[in-house]
Amino acid sequence: MKFKRVTLALLGLTIVFGLLFRDKILGEFPRLSYAFCHLTDKKEGTCWESVIKQSLFVGGPKTAFSALKYLYEEEPEIRAECHDYAHYIGESSYELYKKSGAIGLAPEASYCGYGFYHGFIIAMMADGKEPFEVSRFCEDANSELSKDNPITRLDCYHGIGHGVTDYDFRNIPKIETAQILIESSTNLCKDVAPGEEELAWCADGVFHSVTEVPLQDLPKFIDKNAPLSFCEAQEKDFQGACYESLGFLLMQLTNNDFAEALSYSKGVDNPLYKANMIRLLSGYQAYRTASDPDYIEDISSCRSLGSILFEECLKGLVEGSLDFGNPGDEYAALAKLCASEELSSQETDFCLSHAASHLGGTLGETKRDEFCDLMTVEKRGKLCQ
Repeated sequence: MKFKRVTLALLGLTIVFGLLFRDKILGEFPRLSYAFCHLTDKKEGTCWESVIKQSLFVGGPKTAFSALKYLYEEEPEIRAECHDYAHYIGESSYELYKKSGAIGLAPEASYCGYGFYHGFIIAMMADGKEPFEVSRFCEDANSELSKDNPITRLDCYHGIGHGVTDYDFRNIPKIETAQILIESSTNLCKDVAPGEEELAWCADGVFHSVTEVPLQDLPKFIDKNAPLSFCEAQEKDFQGACYESLGFLLMQLTNNDFAEALSYSKGVDNPLYKANMIRLLSGYQAYRTASDPDYIEDISSCRSLGSILFEECLKGLVEGSLDFGNPGDEYAALAKLCASEELSSQETDFCLSHAASHLGGTLGETKRDEFCDLMTVEKRGKLCQ
C-alpha cells in the first residue's frame, strides 16, 4: 500500500513537473534540434525541413513556427523560402487536425505572408472537403485570432483561392490553358465567399497561384510577349486581382530585374489596377530579397515611376518587409528601409506612417503600438494617429 502511494506521488510530481516546464522545453526544442542537425552534417535544406518537421511533431504548429523563427534568424538563406515552409506547416497541421480534431491556432499563423492558411486549405481540398467546410474553417480561425491578426478572415479566403488552384495544378495535369483553371477556381470563390471583399481576396489567391507557374510552363497559360493581355481578357470583376498578382510572373520574365518589371505598369490604363500592381510587385521584391535587400537600388527603381506612383511603390516595399520579415520581429528590416539615405525626411515619415498603419491592419494594435513606441514622442504623435 505504501509502495502504491509513493508510486502515485512520484507520478503526480512527474506530471506537475512536465506541465510546469513544458513551455520551456518546447521553447528550447528548435535550437536543440538545429544543433543536432548540424552535428550530423545534413545539407542545409534537409536540415531546415527536419527541424521544422520535428518541432511540429513534438509541439504542434506553435512550436513549428518557433522553429521557423529561429531558422529565419540563424540562416538568412531561408528567408526567401519562408512562405513555402509556412505552407508545409499548414499542410502538416491539417493531418494533425484530422487525428485530434484540434489545430491549436495561434497568432504565429500570420508568419511569412499567411502561408499556413494556404497549406492548410490545400490539404483540406486534397482530403475532399466541401467548400462550405473550408469557409467555416476561415470563420472559426477569424473568431480565434482576429484580435491579434485583424485580416485573418480575409487572408484565409485568399488561401481558399490559392489552395484550390494549387490543388488543381497538382491533380489535373491535362489542363492546357489557365482560363479553364481560373473559371473553375473563381466559381468556387463565388460559392464560398459571403461578400464582395471575401470574393476579391479569394480571386486574388487564384491569380497568385496561376501566375506563379514555372517559366518553362508559361506558354500553356500566358503569352510571354504580352503578359498584360492575360489580365485584359479576364472577367471584369477579376481584372484587378489579376493585375495585382502579376509580380512573380513579371520578375520571371525580366530575370528578376525589378526596374524592368515595374516598367510593365505603363501598359495598364486603369489607375487603381496600375497602383495595386506596382504595390504588390514591390512587395514581392521585398520578399524575394529579404536575406540581402538593396534598398538604395529598389528606391531608385521606384523613383523611375514618378512622384505619385513612387509612393505606391514605397508602400509595397514597406508591406513586403513587414509581411515577410523576421517572424515575431517584423519591423527589424523596416527600420533600415525607412532610414535609407535615398529617402527625404518627408518620405521617411511617409514610410514610417504607412508601416504603422499596415501593422495595425494586419497584426493588430499591439504590434503597431510596439513599433510606434520606438519613435520619439514627436514622431509618434505625428505618424501614429
